[in-house]
Amino acid sequence: MIFQNVVDVSRVLGELIAEGYPVKREDVAALIPYLTRHIKIFSDYFIDLSVSPQPLSESALSLSL
Repeated sequence: MIFQNVVDVSRVLGELIAEGYPVKREDVAALIPYLTRHIKIFSDYFIDLSVSPQPLSESALSLSL
């Protein structure tokens, strides 16, 4: 789940950068992928192992200094 959080946050950051929003390294450093409030601890999860995660794009993470 942490990896999926990283993928999702990276995608959103890439979209913000593409739209012209300034995204600073120190702001990204404050983000943590360990947020678990949205995870139901006592629930059934079904994982489809045939679906690969989206690749992380280095260009999406080109942050302004």
